[in-house]
Amino acid sequence: MAIESPDQYEAAIEHLLQMLFLATERPGQLMTTDLREHLALAAQKRDRHGDFGAARLLIEWADRIDAAAERTDPAPE
Repeated sequence: MAIESPDQYEAAIEHLLQMLFLATERPGQLMTTDLREHLALAAQKRDRHGDFGAARLLIEWADRIDAAAERTDPAPE
């Protein structure tokens, strides 16, 4: 994992805060199952703006959310 610069963390965290505000202001609007997709879209946006570190962070966080979701809600057999 690369160590990203503070401005890349700031750009990535801004997207997380936007998602948190949405979830707080409009309960039910942002579903847990959609978090990965929202983070992936945010990563694409950061990548288009040249914020490659922020994009990597957002994808990493999306992967961690997926892994946590799988641990707490395993797929049916």
